Amino acid sequence: MKRRQFLHVTGTIPVVGLYPQILMSANKSLKSFADSLRVENEQYIGRAINQQHMIAGERGYGSIPNVYGIDTPGGAGGFLAQGACGYLLTDSKWHHGDLLLERMQLAAEYLLRVQHDDGTIDLYSTNFHSTPDVAFVVEPVALSLKLLRADASTSELRKRMTTWLLAAGDALSVGGIHTPNHRWVVSMALARINELFPNPKYLSRIDQWLSEGIDIDPDGQYTERSSSVYSPLTDRCLLTIALLTEHRDLAKPVRRNLEMSKYYLHLNGEVVTEASTRQDQYRIAWPAAYHYPYLKLGLMLQDKGLLGMAEEIRDLLTPRQLLRDLPYFLEDPSLLEQIPDGVSPPTRYFRFFSHSEVVRFRHDAFDVSVMGSNPTLLTVMKKAIVLQAMRFSAAFFGKGQFISDEMLVEGNTISLRQTLSAPYYQPFEEDQIDGTGVWENMDRKKRDQSEVQYYQAEVRVTLEAHAIQISIQAGGTDHVPVSLELNFRSGGEVLNATKKEGASDDWMIAQRQSRYQLDQTVIDIVTDPTSSHTWTTLRGARPRLEGTNLYLTGFTPFETALEIR
Repeated sequence: MKRRQFLHVTGTIPVVGLYPQILMSANKSLKSFADSLRVENEQYIGRAINQQHMIAGERGYGSIPNVYGIDTPGGAGGFLAQGACGYLLTDSKWHHGDLLLERMQLAAEYLLRVQHDDGTIDLYSTNFHSTPDVAFVVEPVALSLKLLRADASTSELRKRMTTWLLAAGDALSVGGIHTPNHRWVVSMALARINELFPNPKYLSRIDQWLSEGIDIDPDGQYTERSSSVYSPLTDRCLLTIALLTEHRDLAKPVRRNLEMSKYYLHLNGEVVTEASTRQDQYRIAWPAAYHYPYLKLGLMLQDKGLLGMAEEIRDLLTPRQLLRDLPYFLEDPSLLEQIPDGVSPPTRYFRFFSHSEVVRFRHDAFDVSVMGSNPTLLTVMKKAIVLQAMRFSAAFFGKGQFISDEMLVEGNTISLRQTLSAPYYQPFEEDQIDGTGVWENMDRKKRDQSEVQYYQAEVRVTLEAHAIQISIQAGGTDHVPVSLELNFRSGGEVLNATKKEGASDDWMIAQRQSRYQLDQTVIDIVTDPTSSHTWTTLRGARPRLEGTNLYLTGFTPFETALEIR
């Protein structure tokens, strides 16, 4: 691509203030937190400089490669944000360091080198000439430029960043998106650029995206239900837009999602991800991305419940996990000033989020999720033990994985129901045959059906303070093999069960009370051990999950009851 001329645009944005004082004004616990972030930032900068691509003349010169050795714009943008913090904080060992400034300039030059003529960049894992991905990188770059604007020693670096941001702004003003959250990421990036370089076209594009309406359901969850990635990202996007534009009402959906998300934390602090429709489904994830929205909005509203969640996240996570918040603290030092004590999040509740088809139940150290429209029917966390999934399947025409098509909640009992049918197909009538013999040309839906088979299953879950009562019924077509699977996170010991032959960590429930034990904690499974075969991963069922698996099998008509306690 053509090398751009560096532009230097003077804006009227207010200077943030004396950054070292953010550590002086905090109360004792917050000062300790800020100190730990500063130290972690120093270590991050050292690692990034050591990893930086330093072969002059190569395309990746100045980038920070990812774990696969691929140079990425996102890595360079993140380095600029964290580098700006280290460069500005007077008690950082990187304060006004010549080496750091040189490496930040190289990172900015890398960003210019890989930016396409239309202002977009590539996300090498999936998206190319991507408007939303340039938006993701705009935020750290724009925030860095905002922090550095009062520092005369960074003038050359700021020229490069300005050139890149203005080109990105042109792309964001016209470019398209893929997913629901991309609209808000693009709008946030435009708000960031507009704060530095006001332009009506940026605000017009934000208005155009926002006119579609915020995709939040009555439960308080966004379309993608991505509780560990895109929900907190959307919270940050909407909150930033609200702060930097006239769209102050965007704080309302953020608050609704944050109120809901209080109940989407497991007792060990992991985020409930089972209901997500994106790549974080079933992944172990932590709530770092929620810290800034809870803290910022909690302070804006003086809401002790939101502030309590921010405190909970700070206590739960390490400085490294929260390091990305440091630039926001430099942008707004009040985030680390005296903060009212928050209210601790709830530890006893039963909540049904009907639009996500999720029941969240907690009674102190006993934590349960029940899901509809999901192959994972429930999860259980009891202190350190994690029952990652209970699943049920039938070898019914290759489509018998139990995924409910109906979910009912009555009191503390949840009913999950599934109905399936499977026909056989008759020959075409002679006038329907095209004579080619090509199977793909023969629409099976147009064939007459016969010998139709039916299958129904119901799982009823009753949640009590320290136990779960479960009943399962399956019937319709007779003698269909079925399998109940209880999948535990590895690390514990199985007692009172029979090791499945040829399997490393699969067990058949063979006694009335089986047990999974980890340290001093146990989960008991009490049931009638009626397994009549050892085929556990049935045809049409989802693949075996990693971890320790206990199974109960049978044939239709099938009926069993079990207690998990």
